[in-house]
Amino acid sequence: MKRIAIAGEIWDENPDLQVIIDAIDSGEDIELIISSYGGDLDHALAVYKLLKPISDKITAKVIGKVASAATVILLAADKRIADQDAELLIHFPSTELRGTADELEETAMELRKYEGKLKEIYSGIAGAETLLKEERWLTAKEALEAGLITEIEQTTPLSALKRALVLNSINKQKVKQTENLKTIKNVTNMEEVEVLKQEIEQLKADKAELIQENEQLKQRLEALVTELESLKNEDAEAEVEAAIHAGKISASAKEDAILLAKKDLTSFRKLMNSTKVEAIQAEKKTFNKEELKKRWKEGALTSEQYASLMNLY
Repeated sequence: MKRIAIAGEIWDENPDLQVIIDAIDSGEDIELIISSYGGDLDHALAVYKLLKPISDKITAKVIGKVASAATVILLAADKRIADQDAELLIHFPSTELRGTADELEETAMELRKYEGKLKEIYSGIAGAETLLKEERWLTAKEALEAGLITEIEQTTPLSALKRALVLNSINKQKVKQTENLKTIKNVTNMEEVEVLKQEIEQLKADKAELIQENEQLKQRLEALVTELESLKNEDAEAEVEAAIHAGKISASAKEDAILLAKKDLTSFRKLMNSTKVEAIQAEKKTFNKEELKKRWKEGALTSEQYASLMNLY
């Protein structure tokens, strides 16, 4: 007979699937000595699936307390014996998770799938669904009445108990190391997630601030452009008034002169500062390009005056 002790928390290599497979391949009967509060349901289901096809060749013995995922492995055996002081507990799967609504809904769907698997495994247990919901410890007698075990043993073989305790100590160390690694990994991942969340929030805040600053700069630029145009208009009007006062242009030509000055104040100033400037008439024909060219050729305008006037167009 192959004897396998399942003690401590069920997780990854406890029990070792290879040990289970080797025991099955040996063709011998198998004795499971179970003393566990449970653990990883996926691993327990994997062990159950390996053992269930040869359930008639398996005897499971319960020592101390057996709960949760450990009871799944227990039910892989047709013959299930509990110590008279043993206690057993079954319950629906649960998880602790924070996340979005979609993530929580997905997790809930996964839990429903596990519930379905457990209901199927516990289908031979009287009042299984009630016991799954109540999550209370059953005495060996209550477990027998419910069908969770098939018989109660008054005494536990000392050799089996010693072996279970030794393996329990070894497996506890393995489980603790595994849990520490998982905890470190999970903490690290959570810290990375939190850092990324903070960075994203900061980027959003920076973006909003830049958009606001850009809008303020845009408004300031528009105000400066308006102010610049106003100053240019004021300068143009002042230059024209000065030219009229100096007798360089007639008052009747004021409006046209202002338009020309606004268009190119530098050229207008050069023209007004020329030594032989003639009065600019109000009529627009005075500023006809052909007429200006003709007067330049006739000598009525200097080259500088001609160039300044042409720049006004």
